[in-house]
Amino acid sequence: MDDDRIAYRPPLAASDEVRLMARVARLYHDDGMRQTEIATRLGLSQARVSRLLKRAVATGIVRVTVVPVPGLNSDVELKLQDGFGLRTAIVVDGDDETVLRGLGAAAAYHLETSLRSGQLIGVSSRSASLLASVELMRTVTTLRGVRVVQILGGLGDPSVTEHASRLTEQLASRTKGEAVFLPAPAVAGSAASAAALRQDPFVEQTMRMYDRLDVAVVGLGAMTPPAMVMRRVNAISSAELEDLERLGAVGDVCLRFFDRAGQPVRSSLSDRIIGIGLDQLRATPHCVCVAAGSHKVTAICGALRAGFIDVLVTDKATAEQLLDRR
Repeated sequence: MDDDRIAYRPPLAASDEVRLMARVARLYHDDGMRQTEIATRLGLSQARVSRLLKRAVATGIVRVTVVPVPGLNSDVELKLQDGFGLRTAIVVDGDDETVLRGLGAAAAYHLETSLRSGQLIGVSSRSASLLASVELMRTVTTLRGVRVVQILGGLGDPSVTEHASRLTEQLASRTKGEAVFLPAPAVAGSAASAAALRQDPFVEQTMRMYDRLDVAVVGLGAMTPPAMVMRRVNAISSAELEDLERLGAVGDVCLRFFDRAGQPVRSSLSDRIIGIGLDQLRATPHCVCVAAGSHKVTAICGALRAGFIDVLVTDKATAEQLLDRR
């Protein structure tokens, strides 16, 4: 019998109810406890625990997503792997409205099942697809000794810096690991100020880890449309953008620009960047890239040809365009 009906309890304040919902949800989803165990631990009925879990979903405290089933696009995935020498290709279905969540869910599942204890994981900042991936990850309670390091500084704007830190912190939380932040902007005001920032003991200590990464999780930027680049990186001027295009840049990973062949493009911007280098990414044993969209096809091709990434999470339309350019 439901003990809510046996004994009188004074009504909970809204904040207390939300707190209880969150605690029940955490015990059930993160710690893997059964409803009967939660009921015993918290002194509730199982019926009430069940209702709290349903309300946690309804109010958005818990987000439920359907993980794309591996193998639904197996032919396309195998062709991508063979054509570009990838370790893994993950191709999801979806339209413009649903593809971001599909990419996030697929990347989240890959990370949940591939990460290992003791790994040093690098994560870049300012990527909607990466944020979706980390938000949709379940906490991997079996991991131990993981460290998650920020591999690109904040981008100057305080809100963006907060975004970068939150992404690093969230991935550390999902992996039961330690977050290591990069306390510097992604783009310094000058090459001299960037050099000075890299000599800061805390910045230097973080950047030394980049040569020892086991895994990197990155997004990918394209040069077109130019207005999108300006919004994504407000520290880059229109003149610098034009210079990059003149030099043949087609995209970037962690603001390290490259051409159609994946070769680094050096410009006046290069010495102002505070973050991981392309050679360091290439040397990382396992680099996961979440990227999709027709405007990114040329950039993705360049990154694949250069070997910056070995796991690509993309959508079917982008995958088919990539295969046409092999």
